[in-house]
Amino acid sequence: MSEQSTTDTSDFVWTVEMSPGLGSELFYVMRRESAEYWLKRGAVLDCGVWDEVADLGDDVLEEVLGLAGYGSLEDYTRHLAITGAVPLPGVEVLAAADYDPDAWPPLPEDEFDPHSIPAVADGDWPPHIAWLVHEDLPAEIREEFADSYETSFNGAYATIEPDKRDAVIAALEAAGFTVSEDPTIGLLAFVGW
Repeated sequence: MSEQSTTDTSDFVWTVEMSPGLGSELFYVMRRESAEYWLKRGAVLDCGVWDEVADLGDDVLEEVLGLAGYGSLEDYTRHLAITGAVPLPGVEVLAAADYDPDAWPPLPEDEFDPHSIPAVADGDWPPHIAWLVHEDLPAEIREEFADSYETSFNGAYATIEPDKRDAVIAALEAAGFTVSEDPTIGLLAFVGW
């Protein structure tokens, strides 16, 4: 197994962390680029004013402004699509009725409540860590080692028991990927809880 490094360029990162929903540890593994992308966005949930969102970077601010309705209708509804086993019609129609194309963006000192953003309140943004595991893990490895299941509203999730860690890492490395431990991705297990 590879060791974690501050200059690591591994393809996949992993950690073992407590699952708040299950109350037991799970092995989480995902592409490094996904981890970096979503860790930066997960920090939005700790912001209390818009200036704190801006401090996370222009890319995050622009995305969150769109999710909050200060961009295009497409930005506002992007994460509201129902992708699970029980599709509900009309989500985009309801969002469009709530969307104000003439809304003024908030000032930096304005209060920011992430749960006032529909995609955050719905649990779709940032996505659940088990969704990221399902999306990022190569299908043949996921099918062999993970327990995958469809959620009612948020698509497919994959969970992996910690005792399969070494086998999953070995399978990824045999497939030509580099893998390293990164305990910070464990924070994604608590996003939204």
